[in-house]
Amino acid sequence: MLGKWVDLVKQAFVAALTLLSLTGCGGVEPSLSSPRVGAELDVRLIEPHAPLGKIEVELSGDRVGTMLEEYPIPESNLVRIPLSSDHYRVRAYIKRPDGVVFELTQNELTLADEDVKDFPIVPLAAEAPEPAPQARQAPSASARVAQPNVVLIVLDDVDYYDLGCYGSQVNQTPRLDTLAAEGMRFPSYYAASPICSPSRAGLLTGMNPASFGWTSVLNSHQLTDGSWTKPGRGLSSNLPALGQVFKDLGYSTVMVGKWHVGDLKSEYRPPTKGFKNRIQLGLGAVDAATGDGMYWGYNLLLGSVWTAMPHLGQPGADEHYQTHELTSQAINWIDAHHAGPFFLYFAPMSIHDPLHVPAGFDNAAHGFDLTTTRGMTSAMLSDLDSEIGRLVDFIESLGLGPDTLIMIVSDNGGISGPRSSAERTAAIRGFKCQLYEGGIREPMIVRWPGTVPAGTVNDTVCTAMDVLPTLASLVGAAIPPCQGRDISPNLLTGAVTAAPPLFWVFPRFMSYADFAAAGGNYELRDQWAVRSGKLKLVYGRDNQTGLYDVTLPSGEWANLAATYPDRQAKMLAAYQNWHKTVSKLAYTPIRDAVTGVFQVPYDARLDFVDGDWTFSMDASAANMTQHTVLASRPNCWELTWQGDRVRLALYDDGPGTLSERAVHLYSNPLSEHQVHRISFTVYGQCWKGNRIVSLYVDGALHKRFLPDAYPPGRAFHAVPPSDAPISVGSTLEATRPFQGSVGAPRVHSMALSVSEL
Repeated sequence: MLGKWVDLVKQAFVAALTLLSLTGCGGVEPSLSSPRVGAELDVRLIEPHAPLGKIEVELSGDRVGTMLEEYPIPESNLVRIPLSSDHYRVRAYIKRPDGVVFELTQNELTLADEDVKDFPIVPLAAEAPEPAPQARQAPSASARVAQPNVVLIVLDDVDYYDLGCYGSQVNQTPRLDTLAAEGMRFPSYYAASPICSPSRAGLLTGMNPASFGWTSVLNSHQLTDGSWTKPGRGLSSNLPALGQVFKDLGYSTVMVGKWHVGDLKSEYRPPTKGFKNRIQLGLGAVDAATGDGMYWGYNLLLGSVWTAMPHLGQPGADEHYQTHELTSQAINWIDAHHAGPFFLYFAPMSIHDPLHVPAGFDNAAHGFDLTTTRGMTSAMLSDLDSEIGRLVDFIESLGLGPDTLIMIVSDNGGISGPRSSAERTAAIRGFKCQLYEGGIREPMIVRWPGTVPAGTVNDTVCTAMDVLPTLASLVGAAIPPCQGRDISPNLLTGAVTAAPPLFWVFPRFMSYADFAAAGGNYELRDQWAVRSGKLKLVYGRDNQTGLYDVTLPSGEWANLAATYPDRQAKMLAAYQNWHKTVSKLAYTPIRDAVTGVFQVPYDARLDFVDGDWTFSMDASAANMTQHTVLASRPNCWELTWQGDRVRLALYDDGPGTLSERAVHLYSNPLSEHQVHRISFTVYGQCWKGNRIVSLYVDGALHKRFLPDAYPPGRAFHAVPPSDAPISVGSTLEATRPFQGSVGAPRVHSMALSVSEL
């Protein structure tokens, strides 16, 4: 029997495995301390003598767990398999159409950090490898503009199904549709998040926003005294910066419009991210009924001066309608900087609610019912479409069309009210703030005349994190280490390649009150999703988990969990591993030789007001009667061993002594001479409600603080920010070390569930 199988294999194919690239996202050779990102594994089948259907690859990685992927075998016999882990264990199989399965590996093949260039998997015949043919050659470097101008347009709340070129039968977007016809359209482009701040952060950095603790919108938060302050977080200096890529190449750079990724500190603002110029939008007190404060009466940073635009009803108000004003500012800037290569990041806030069109909008040409939200949405889209056309026309008038790459994307899906229709529901499920396709699957259009093939629809699955490495590659810049992948070959040739597994996490509710009213499970706090191949696993706001083939017309309305239980289990395991791995803070514990104290350096992600996080450590007490501090952050919180219990003390920002400001959570009695894992998690949207804090020991909940138990008029989410490090293994005074053993802590920038602690 074994001989018969070997003969069949010899007749069927000769297989060789070539590892073409093991470099990081930026082309930097990885090391043990630098995770490899964006690597690809190429499997080339040489001269098969029998029809082959699919290749099935089992990938086991230290960071992604085990995934089983199937790939069709194209005419080129070249199958490209994306990898996203440090170490890979690979097993490959061929599935023939008649159901016969051949294993390509006799033993498990491990690909680690060695410089593996060429590795055969059980060659079963003597034929020499031949290069795979390419369907389309990329334009040569001499045929392309060496340093094209780049215009990146980031739309706001524009839905996948809002544009005519993406299927809308209601909205009228002729200019965007023309750009798609003149370039390449991606129907499988995903935002980094279903809401603006983390979505834009992912695009600007090439990083999954969850990797730096951003899972929801940045917003102001209220202090105990009733005052409000801006969010303290922003894009830190150790993250890649899209603007900097262009600035380093000598481009003129400008950010026009919405920023919304942090500006409390100067280090978070556009100039530190590579934008030499900024024409930044600042909202006033927004009146939802009239749109004043957003579309009129807003503030605009011109030069270094914030300028107030006329309010609705004042002279000249409609001349400065926000979308029109930002477009005019972008045109004026290009006019002044078009002599050399330029990079324009253009982020108008239309069509974000409240929905209001300018008084001069010519509705006679469209016939929208402006008394309905749907009609207003369509009208605003048409107005936005016209303004994008005006910007493109100006670029063309300068003769810069062939020299200018224009990329258009959206930050997230649209709000539900204006988009709720039978037409849209049949095409795509979900809306903004949801991880169904309607919340994160967005339009992406790229036009570069003479370079990007015109009239092309490319089914490559890609994300906002891919924008930075792709644009960097297209302009000849060094790609900084990031988590996105360079899809410039797809743009230049029209090739379609598989993507690595994609992950998202997002709060299920925007306030504690909504969460409590819905009877939320405090251990299942977030929505999350994984897309792997054609399948997508989603845990939604409705507490339901579904497995969907998003390439089918039925999309996310046909749950395939019962059909593919093994795939669901593997995708769930991959998400759980990603969730607890991607958010783990990297730090070097500092041991003080005198006091024996460990320190976790200051990190803004660990402030109560600005994020969800988990602190966890192992401890064993040598003296069960002691009263000493396990870990603390001065004036913020303190984890104390008291006799046979552990106490978590939290201090709000109100007046009075520490004891007067404290809230205490106590564990149940603990066993003597036993190592216990002591953890607490901070979770909740602080700008619309207080925080949820949970104290765990050995993975079991011991005490949970719920905000509705907090005294009226006091805001527990306002535990004051601090630049102090976290000290572990000592009292606050560092004079009485903890009596026992303390392990190095594990700190995460997301709130982990019990199963992950």
